[in-house]
Amino acid sequence: ALGSKKLPKYVVVCDEDIDVYDHTKVLWAIATRARPGKDLVILPALPTAALDPTVPKGEIGSALGIDATRPLGAPFPEVPAHPGLERVPDLLAMMREGSG
Repeated sequence: ALGSKKLPKYVVVCDEDIDVYDHTKVLWAIATRARPGKDLVILPALPTAALDPTVPKGEIGSALGIDATRPLGAPFPEVPAHPGLERVPDLLAMMREGSG
C-alpha cells in the first residue's frame, strides 16, 4: 500500500476483527497491538501527493506504516488486561455530573 500510486502518507494494517472504517477501533488497535520499536516502518524517500502541505515544493516526502495486528503464532489476549483499571474514575461520568 505504501508504494501504491495513491501516494498514502500513513498506512495502518489491522486484523479482521477491527473495522477499518471506525477510527476509534483503528486507534485502539494501534494502542494495544503495535509496538513502536518493532511495528513501524518508515520510508524516508517517497514521492508525495502534490497537495501535501508538509512537503515543500520540489522536495521528496516520506511515509509511515504501522503494523497493528496481533502477533502471529503467539498467545495474545482478545482484550488487554489492565490491573487496577477498576480504580480509575469514570471521567465521562464526572464530566457529565459537572456540567449538569
